[in-house]
Amino acid sequence: MKYPFLSIIIPTLNNEKDLPLLFSSLNKQVYPKDKLEIIVSDGGSKDSTKNIAKKNNALVIHNTKVLAEPGVELGMKKAKGELLMILAVDNIFEEEDSLKKIASCFSDSHIYAAFPRHESNNSDTLFTKYI
Repeated sequence: MKYPFLSIIIPTLNNEKDLPLLFSSLNKQVYPKDKLEIIVSDGGSKDSTKNIAKKNNALVIHNTKVLAEPGVELGMKKAKGELLMILAVDNIFEEEDSLKKIASCFSDSHIYAAFPRHESNNSDTLFTKYI
């Protein structure tokens, strides 16, 4: 498989509790590290969010507009990848080849965007359940 350069954009604000698990799942990926960039677009965290991101070799950029949507836009402008992926800090990859599987979809020239299936469980509420 030809691996496209992948930019992962993560908007953050005081996410020190969730970020280590996300980075743990990203660090286990079999995707080539030289084909991957992680951009953390931070809205002014007062906790250790930025330090955690830097320790995991992410590019940390300052999102002066604080909210996630402007952070994503800022990250997309800074991204160098052929493919861009937006992740929330609570997104976790359970399989080590998740990024490889996602990127392989784009070997079909007719596919230029994708939205994954999200699964819920019985503990989810009306506000947290979506597929």
